[in-house]
Amino acid sequence: MGKHSRKLFGSHNRKKSMENNLVKSNVKKISRDDIEIEVHYIDSNGNKLAESTVLTGHYLDNLKMPWKTIPGYVLSSIQNFQQTFIPNSDGIYLIYFTQIAAPVIVYHRNTQGELIADPQYLTGDLNKSYQAQPLEEARNFLVDYPKDVTGRFSDKVQEYEFIYDTMQMDDYEVADNLFIQTNNNVPVYEQPASQSPLSQPLPYDTTWRVFKAVQEHYNETVWYNLGGDIWISGNEDIKTFTINHFSEE
Repeated sequence: MGKHSRKLFGSHNRKKSMENNLVKSNVKKISRDDIEIEVHYIDSNGNKLAESTVLTGHYLDNLKMPWKTIPGYVLSSIQNFQQTFIPNSDGIYLIYFTQIAAPVIVYHRNTQGELIADPQYLTGDLNKSYQAQPLEEARNFLVDYPKDVTGRFSDKVQEYEFIYDTMQMDDYEVADNLFIQTNNNVPVYEQPASQSPLSQPLPYDTTWRVFKAVQEHYNETVWYNLGGDIWISGNEDIKTFTINHFSEE
């Protein structure tokens, strides 16, 4: 009987040892296998915005979320969020909604602070990059500009300013008996290349003598002096002509 008892006891120990080995094998298998989690990037209507990201990690390891910046969109919610690697066949969904970015305004001024062109409005998707540019036709006259002209569109208005020396001029030869006739009301300026006209224009259908003229380097505009501080642009609606046998007497 004693021999029989020892035999049963030995068989029981072998069975328990086999069970323990099986459990250990299962634990090792769980800790060794990698877990894949797919992260999706969609808009509020379920449309795909970017390629999904597949994360691989060990069971219960920390999961670092692969955030993405998508121009024109901001992250609004997360579906199936998790911070560790646990099986998730559905994946994680980062849901974005559209957002309009504020414009970037670019000013082009002369050295007197006057605009030499209409302000430029740069528009684009939120978080998209941009670069402010000087006027192509005025690059040679650029004297001051921002150190950094690049950035990203945001929800706030951003402004840039380029300064040009457009006041460079040469004397422009005109005949002694040159006159202009206005075909419309013509704005008058205190100095050539100014952007701020005086309050009273030259009336329509009036004739004025030209005393001298200058021409801008910047855009080759000719400015006529009608006496004193009265200047008009040759780009206005005027006609020039000469009067033969004109005398100042």
